[in-house]
Amino acid sequence: MKWKIENTGESTNTVEILFTLMIAIMIGGMIWDNPLTFILAGFIGIYIMLLWQYSKRIGQGLELTNQKHTIRLFEGEEAELEIKFTNHFFIPYFNSQLTFASDENIRNNKNLFRKQLGKNQYKYSFSLGGKKEKKFIFSFHTVQRGVARLENIQVRFPHIFDFRLIYLKYCERYQTEIIVYPKLETVGGLKEISSSILGEQQSRFSPFEDMVLTRGTRDYISSDPFNKIHWKATARKQELQTKELEPVKNFSWSIIINIAKISPLGNLYNNEQLERFLSQAAYISRYLIQQGFPVEIYINSAVLNHRPYHLPLGEGREHLKSILEFLARFEDNGPLLTMNRIYRILDSQTSGSRLLILIGEAEEYTNYFYEKWAKGQKQVFHVNNGKAGAHIGPLQKGGEKYDKAK
Repeated sequence: MKWKIENTGESTNTVEILFTLMIAIMIGGMIWDNPLTFILAGFIGIYIMLLWQYSKRIGQGLELTNQKHTIRLFEGEEAELEIKFTNHFFIPYFNSQLTFASDENIRNNKNLFRKQLGKNQYKYSFSLGGKKEKKFIFSFHTVQRGVARLENIQVRFPHIFDFRLIYLKYCERYQTEIIVYPKLETVGGLKEISSSILGEQQSRFSPFEDMVLTRGTRDYISSDPFNKIHWKATARKQELQTKELEPVKNFSWSIIINIAKISPLGNLYNNEQLERFLSQAAYISRYLIQQGFPVEIYINSAVLNHRPYHLPLGEGREHLKSILEFLARFEDNGPLLTMNRIYRILDSQTSGSRLLILIGEAEEYTNYFYEKWAKGQKQVFHVNNGKAGAHIGPLQKGGEKYDKAK
C-alpha cells in the first residue's frame, strides 16, 4: 500500500458509537412500539455503511506520480519540480493540505512554514475532485552542496462524514533526486603548471612507452623482450627486428583533498574550510578535464574497510559529471584518515598518477613522501589560500620548493 493512514489522535470509534446508538433506538422502538424509531435507525444504518465504506477506501485511489528523475544544479541556481496527484476514485478530497520536507540545501521561501530537525517543511493547500488530477509546482533555489529529496510526504484532509482530520503518509521513497554541485572557486596558477603538460605528449626522454604507437624498427639485440619483436618486419628483412615504441609521459592527475585538521593533542577533526576545498577541487577538475587530462580524487574520509573516499581515474565530459556528483554526495560525518594512509596507497602504485595536487593542509608528518617523490617519482602541487584568493604551485617546505636537488 502506497499510503498509510496515520493516527489522528481521535480516541472515539465513531462507527461503534453509531452502531450502539442504532441498536438502542431499535430496542426502544420495539418497547414503545414506535415505527418512526426504526426509520431513524435505518438512516443511522445507512450513514454507518457510508462511513465504513468511505473509511475503507481512503487513499486507495490517490496516486502520486513518482518516476525516477535527477535534477543537477550548481549552488545558487533555480529550478522547478512538478508534483502531480491523480484521484482515480469518485471520492473527493476537500480542504486538503500537502506537506513534505526536504534537506536544507534547497529552499522555497513561499511555501516554507517551519524548520525542524535540519529539514525545511513545506505546505500547499488544495482540493481534488473525483476522477481529477492536481499539479503543484515546487520552485526552489539551491543553497549549498549536497543531495536533496522530498521526504515525509503527507496529505491532510477532513473526513467527509465525521469531520475528523485524516493524515495520509506516503510510504514509498520519492524518486526525484536533486543533486547540488559545489560552486566553482577559481584557483590561480593552473594555466602555468599545465602549460608544459600537453596530455599524452610524445617525449624522447620519457621512461614510459605506448605499446600501440610504433615509430620504427631496428635490429634485434639479445636484451630485447620477446613481445617487442616486429614479426612483419622480420619476415620482410629475413632477420629479427624489434619495434621502437613511442615513449609517452603519464599525465594523469590525482587530486588529494585533506579535509582534516590536527588538534594540539593529535586528534583529527573537520577543517572549517571543507566546503571551500571541495569547491576548489571542482574547479581544478573541470580545468584538467577540459585540457584532456585523466583525473582521480581522494578524500581522507573513511568508507568501507577504512578505505579513503575515492573516485577512480577517468577523463572526458561524463567523468567530469561523475566528479561533480562525487563531490556533491560527499558527507563529512565519516571517520577521518591520516594523510599517510592515502600517501601509502599512492606510493605503492607503480603505474599510478605522477602528478599530484594537494588541497588542504600539508602536514609535516608526511614530509617523508614529499621528499621521496621529489627525487623524480612524482610531482606534487599545493593549493595555497591567501588574501588574494587560491593559487596553485609546487609544494614548498619552509618557503622552499621540494625539488630533485635536495
